[in-house]
Parts: sequence; C-alpha cells; structure tokens
Amino acid sequence: MSATEKIGKERGYAVFIILLVATISFAAVNFYVLNVRHNEDRQTVELTDKVAVLSQQMARFARESVRGSALALGELKESHTLMVAVMRQLRKATARSSMVSYAESPSQAVIYAVTRVDDIWEKQHRAASHLLASKTKILDAYQRANVFFRQLPSLKARMRQVMIVLRKQHAPTDQVLRVSRQILLMDRINRYVQDVLQGVTGKTDVSKSLLRDLHELDDTFHVLRDGDAPSGVHGTGNARADRLLADMQQSWNGLREPFSQLAAVAHDLIRVNQASDQILLYSRKMLMRSDALIGQVEKLSSQRIFPNVWWGISSIVAAMFLALWLVIVLVGNQRRRLAISMALNRRNQ
Repeated sequence: MSATEKIGKERGYAVFIILLVATISFAAVNFYVLNVRHNEDRQTVELTDKVAVLSQQMARFARESVRGSALALGELKESHTLMVAVMRQLRKATARSSMVSYAESPSQAVIYAVTRVDDIWEKQHRAASHLLASKTKILDAYQRANVFFRQLPSLKARMRQVMIVLRKQHAPTDQVLRVSRQILLMDRINRYVQDVLQGVTGKTDVSKSLLRDLHELDDTFHVLRDGDAPSGVHGTGNARADRLLADMQQSWNGLREPFSQLAAVAHDLIRVNQASDQILLYSRKMLMRSDALIGQVEKLSSQRIFPNVWWGISSIVAAMFLALWLVIVLVGNQRRRLAISMALNRRNQ
C-alpha cells in the first residue's frame, strides 16, 4: 500500500470519527435541552393549575367575606397574595424558577393563551383588591346589624304584649292598628337591613327606605305613648303598656346610630357585593382559560422544531450506523492487511 493510499484511508477514518462524535453530541444536546423544556412545560402546567385553584378559592372566600366573615377575609387576602406571586412567575421566570418566560415562546398560541389568563386575572385582581380594601366597612356593618338582629325578637315580643294589653282594655282600633303597624315595620326594617348587607339593588333606594321606616317607627313610639293632639290620637292610657313602650323606646334609641351608619355605607356594600359577584364570574372564566393554556403548552413538545424527540432518535440511529460502518471498515482493513501479510510470508518462503 502506497503512502498516499494510507493517508487517504486515515483521513476517511477521521471523517467517520468526527461525524460519529458530532452525531452523538447533537443527540446529547437535543435530549438535554428537551429535558429542560419538558421541565419548563411541566412547571407551567403546575403553575396554571395553581392559578385555577386559587381563583376558585378566591371566589369562595369572597362570597363568605361579604357575609361578614373575618376569617374568610383573611383567607381571601392570603389567596390573593399567593395568586399575585404565581401569576408573576407564570408571566416571567423569577430567581426561584428555571422556567423560561413564555413571552419569548415560539408558539403564538401559548402567548395568546397566557395573555388571556393574564387579562382575566387583572380584572379579578381589581375586584379582590376593592373587596379587601372594604374589610373594615364590611365587618362594621355586620357588627351593627347583629346588634339589631339580637334585639329584634325581644322588641317584637314586647310589642305583641302591648297589643294584648290594649285588646284586653278594649282600646280604640286605631291604637291596635298602630301597634300592629309597628310589628310590620320591624319586619320590613329587618328585610331592608338584610338587603343592605347583601347589596341588593332595585328600583327603590334600600338605604332611603330603611331610614324612612326607621323615622316612622320612632315617631309611632311617641304617638302610642303620648298621643298626638293635632291628629286626635290618644295615648294608651295603660301603665303597663306605657312601661313596655318606654323600655322599647330606650332599646330603640340605642339602635339609631348603628342604623344611621349602616344606611351611610349601603352604597359601598352594593359595590362590595358586586365585586364578589365579579370575582365569581372571573373565576369561572379563569378555569376555562387555564384549561386552554394547559392544552397549548402540552402541544409544544410536538410543535417545536428543536429540541425534538425525533431529532434525538434520528441522531442515535445515525450514530449507530456510523459506528457500525466504522467497525465494518476497520475489520475489513484489518483482514486485508492480515491477508497481505500472509501472502508476503508465503512468497518469502
């Protein structure tokens, strides 16, 4: 074999070895990057699941918060804080996460899905922030209302006793009707208070209706006890009835300020309840949009040009063929050299 042929074969071996090393290196890099991307996708799916769960929790705690639960308000604040952190991590990688920001993702569908999740979160975030900022008003309103709820049964019971006393002494019908009207007003005020707490809206202003009935109830107490000369209405004229009315008047005087303060925040409570309804609505939309984002992320592995499972498989197959071809060439050359050596030995003998 000439020196030129020998050099040519050695160069051929070097090319095969370089190709083999390059193919193996490409496969290793492909699978390494693929594993990194898989972990990023998995983390994104986990974060999106957290977003959906936290959004549902916020809706539940918001509904309980507007019912005057201090515990639910605390839970809402905690869920809201966690949601802010998770959404920040979902939008962009933080120091605690190796996830690459999907703002740089090659998949436009993923970018669009993340944007839709982010948009609905911003709306839910504003509603939750408004509700949390109204914590003091909510708790104070329920505290004042509970004072009335606790005294209402006693007030109604004493008013019925007044009615029994008046009927026994055959009092004028207008007096009995006024007492009956007081009980009706108490029931209606009770309904108005509940409407204020629940943020009920309608054709009539609940706070104005509440104040109107409060003034009427207060005036009727005085009329029943002292009478009203211009209207020709006389007092009860019964010591026991007057004593019961005086006790009720004293209890009622203690409710004036809580009722006035409750009526003053009625419009704020309407907005708070509307915020709670919005949080619930946005949580349902968040659930659907989170599912859409997860679906798009799960498609990324097949949509990426690189890294890709098929690139890795192809590289491994190519490396196996190159290694096998190199082995075959080396074994063939070895046999040829052995045959030439044996031929030379026979000729020299």
